[in-house]
Amino acid sequence: MAAARSRVSLPIFRAKNSSLITDSWRRFARLFVIQNHESSSASADIPLLQKLLKAPVSRIKSTLDSEFSYGSADFPWAALLSSLNTSAPQKANLLKRPLDFLPMLKRHGFLIQCCIRSKTFEDAQIYFDEMILAGLMPNETIFQNMLIMYCQQRNCNRVKEILKFLPNGKWRMDRKMAKQVANLYFELGLVEELEELLVILSESDQTSEVLSLVYCSMIRLYADKDRLDDVEYSVGRMLKHGISFSCEDDVEKVICSYFRKEAYDRLDLFLECIRNFYELKRSTYDLLGAGYRRAGLLEKLDMLVNEMKLAGFAMCSLRGCIRVKGL
Repeated sequence: MAAARSRVSLPIFRAKNSSLITDSWRRFARLFVIQNHESSSASADIPLLQKLLKAPVSRIKSTLDSEFSYGSADFPWAALLSSLNTSAPQKANLLKRPLDFLPMLKRHGFLIQCCIRSKTFEDAQIYFDEMILAGLMPNETIFQNMLIMYCQQRNCNRVKEILKFLPNGKWRMDRKMAKQVANLYFELGLVEELEELLVILSESDQTSEVLSLVYCSMIRLYADKDRLDDVEYSVGRMLKHGISFSCEDDVEKVICSYFRKEAYDRLDLFLECIRNFYELKRSTYDLLGAGYRRAGLLEKLDMLVNEMKLAGFAMCSLRGCIRVKGL
């Protein structure tokens, strides 16, 4: 039953060649050539090499079983093979053939990671497609590696498809990875994709820090386009779920949008809404002072000066010294 539940199929992922074993090893051989930039002297520092040289041919498989570490894409395989080819060709041939004896998920996960490290993205995709065609669901490491690769390629369709594995896998997405996806969508102006990302991350029970990052990317995009209705809806939804802004830049993007639209009453409401969730920074007070001064709202400017005093900020003449930022 557990094995059945782990098998999934997505239509976008399809193997490109049916003769999987032959093509896999052809690509694997090419991968070793690509990685051959490592110095041959590195092999002398590989403990596994000494064990393989000492072990009889009949024990090569068991030695690899005991020593092989999944995810070790930095392991100098090319140097190891080079040394074995020189001193024990028969053992080298055994080592080249038999990632076969590893489970397919583990074997392909390792090869995918090696391909991504060596920038052979096409081969990484083919290994992934082979795995999906075999009915296997990626593990967390494979998911992360493929997602990073798709972000580097700026392939939004692939990003959306790989993200569908997230709720089923119940994995955690760290801030760095979530930022890569959110930044990709933000740079391309893909608001709907940010909304979909937020739904997926919420359904997979990600941390509030990660959710805040996506909310803020979406709000910043709306603010850049002066879509105040969407800004306010998104801010309200974010605060309702107990999540707030994580940096002053996002708050200031929203404030600039209000000033550009001359929506001063709505700006007051926005500031009131976030007051209990977010503490304004000095740069934000400076921005507000510049905007009020430019708009001739001297009463609001005086109120802001008093608020800054209560917040403990050193004062300058807000009526004359602040430059307008982003307005």
